[in-house]
Amino acid sequence: NLGLLFTERPPIERFAAAAAAGFSAVELLFPYSDAPTSVKAEIDRLGLTILGLNTSVGRDGEFGIGALPGREQDFAAIFKQALDYAAAVNQEIRDLFSAGADIVQLDEPYLQARPEKARRYGLVALERALEGIAGETAVHLCFGYAAIIHERPSGYSFLPELAASSVK
Repeated sequence: NLGLLFTERPPIERFAAAAAAGFSAVELLFPYSDAPTSVKAEIDRLGLTILGLNTSVGRDGEFGIGALPGREQDFAAIFKQALDYAAAVNQEIRDLFSAGADIVQLDEPYLQARPEKARRYGLVALERALEGIAGETAVHLCFGYAAIIHERPSGYSFLPELAASSVK
């Protein structure tokens, strides 16, 4: 996770540091200080695979700003940013299938952990990431990050929505 490694460098430079250290795949959960096209170009240049991205947090590290009254404009900007990154993920999925991958899995812990928000926004971003993808795909659902999500439901309430999605 490049959010924790090579922190003496700006986020965009952490990809090269990871490649030089021998990593072939990385996570950078919050790469939003750089444009999606810049992140995609850097990972392509270095031959890296991105394993994880999160939607951006709000001011002061806030999670879930889509549910906060008066923060609608902030959320709209973050949602647009998420769709821009979903487009970059789409290209990465295409590249993985072109390179011979049999199946590509996307990890989405907040679809299950925050199903009410995911029904409104998560599927839109997931569908953008999968737009035009013909290969076999999977989505990993969990109950969210334990340090953030303290209450867990007894089952997977989001499965019906995934059944109607482009996930194959």
